[in-house]
Amino acid sequence: MDQDLKGDNEVVLLIEDEPEVLDVTQRSIKGLGYQVVTAMNGEEALSAWESDHKIDVVITDIVLPGGMSGFDIAQELTNRDADIKILFVSGYTPENLTLREDYRDVEILQKPFRRADLALKLKTLLRS
Repeated sequence: MDQDLKGDNEVVLLIEDEPEVLDVTQRSIKGLGYQVVTAMNGEEALSAWESDHKIDVVITDIVLPGGMSGFDIAQELTNRDADIKILFVSGYTPENLTLREDYRDVEILQKPFRRADLALKLKTLLRS
């Protein structure tokens, strides 16, 4: 792995409702040099945001249980911090997702993804 793609202990809020995917992704993110805070739905994500953690980037699945999609969470967090960096992940292809107009140009990382692709997306977001 290219050292330029390693994290520098930034904090990632990972929102994923599948326990196995959450575990594997969390381990990958930690292995890339980031701290990870996890949530399995919108309520947990907003609670994590309000805690003591300084979140540098959010990675959220688009389709989540509990009434809030990843897009809904992104909107709520953007209302709280307009500069927050958000990476969407989905098992659906972009063509199969009904994207709201304000999310047509977002970055979506297709599941399953390689650790190298995740590293590149994270570093690109944090540098933007």
